[in-house]
Amino acid sequence: MSFSSRIVRVVTHITDPNLNVSAYYEKTLLIVILGIDAVPRNFRLLEELERGEKGIGDGTVSYGMDDGDDIYMRSWTGTIIGPHNTVHEGRIYQLKLFCDKDYPEKPPSVRFHSRINMTCVNHESGMVEPKKFGLLANWQREYTMEDILTQLKKEMAAPHNRKLVQPPEVCNAVTILFRTYRGMPPKSFFFYHLCMASLLLCTPLLSIYISGMLFN
Repeated sequence: MSFSSRIVRVVTHITDPNLNVSAYYEKTLLIVILGIDAVPRNFRLLEELERGEKGIGDGTVSYGMDDGDDIYMRSWTGTIIGPHNTVHEGRIYQLKLFCDKDYPEKPPSVRFHSRINMTCVNHESGMVEPKKFGLLANWQREYTMEDILTQLKKEMAAPHNRKLVQPPEVCNAVTILFRTYRGMPPKSFFFYHLCMASLLLCTPLLSIYISGMLFN
């Protein structure tokens, strides 16, 4: 894709009335103008961001950016809902993905924020070890963060992982919410954060209300 074509593509994104205008596209336009080398990487990540916001499959895998002000789009959070008929069923795993400046030529680092017992995950750090995880070991430029999360979910259901004893689960309000509405899985990462934000907002307000009822 030529330099002029890339500029046209960004401008099209920004001016398209059917898309939500965001700072990502404006910042990327600036990157296009100032540094050609940054263009392929950021266009790729913008495409992945759009894909993540629209939702992936049945909603059991999702991801999104951590910091909207980071023009290099490095830090991401992924979520995997454990597959059925495994020890992971009903569990919600959160992961951190870091896309350095050489992404997608090189894979992102992947670390489980939630505790999990898998053959490809370091038990102490939660890092997914590339030598033990084929997708990272044989990384190709065409692979995406969605591919990583989807393959990790498949690994959970693999014979060598599906019955491994897991660490005690730390159950929180978001986990309870997902289990309550298990029949209606979230369609996007946005829904996950909307639920979490609502809980964080409502919990203290509810506490204040109950305290007022008790002591008045």
